[in-house]
Amino acid sequence: MNNDSYVLGQLQNLVPLCKNQNTKIYLQSGANLRALQIKEIKFLLTDLVDKYTEKEIDIYSLCQINININYFYINIFGALDNFAWAIQHELSVIEGAQESNSKKHKISLFKKDFLEELKKIDDEFHNSILDYKDWHDELKLLRDPAAHRLPMYCPPRIITTSTEFQDYAVQNDRYSKTTTSESSINELKKLSKIGKFEPIFLHTDEFNNSTNYHILKTITADYEPFWSIANFVSNMLMKNLTNN
Repeated sequence: MNNDSYVLGQLQNLVPLCKNQNTKIYLQSGANLRALQIKEIKFLLTDLVDKYTEKEIDIYSLCQINININYFYINIFGALDNFAWAIQHELSVIEGAQESNSKKHKISLFKKDFLEELKKIDDEFHNSILDYKDWHDELKLLRDPAAHRLPMYCPPRIITTSTEFQDYAVQNDRYSKTTTSESSINELKKLSKIGKFEPIFLHTDEFNNSTNYHILKTITADYEPFWSIANFVSNMLMKNLTNN
């Protein structure tokens, strides 16, 4: 297991050593900033989930959970892209590739062309990154629909017992029969009290199929691979920058 604070410090130490100004920008204002946010988001989500498990959650805290679940994965993918561009600018992995030309689409830690060229530069680093390709591909299935279609979402309450299902059906029937705005609001409030908060989030894929994930188990399972990759990138760049 990698020490996130140590790896973050190593990434910060790289910045003044970089020969290319663009590399410095992608590290300091990109990957390093995102890595810090990833670290803080995990801390925040852990605190919120621990606080409200088996308790009624307030709407502000629920909003914080929903924002940070989505931002966690956006930052992971953003940081991986920032790492790839930092490596590209420092080591010219794909010859002639710049943000302004068509070769930019080849710049990704897990794309075939980029991996093949990385192997020529640092075989050990290539193999270390390749070990996480399956993780990255699975994560992409989670992130892409959330980024481009429907966000990941933690519901305020989950109905799990037959009694709760029955109560919900009865209350929903009452709500549907209300005739005034005041009675509608009152019945809706009663409806919203059925069930309890559970630390899960829902993910909807491109076929509109929903899957639920435990917040902390899922976040933790994706947290460690990110820091392992960050550590590989840090060590590889440090080796190349200090040996040349």
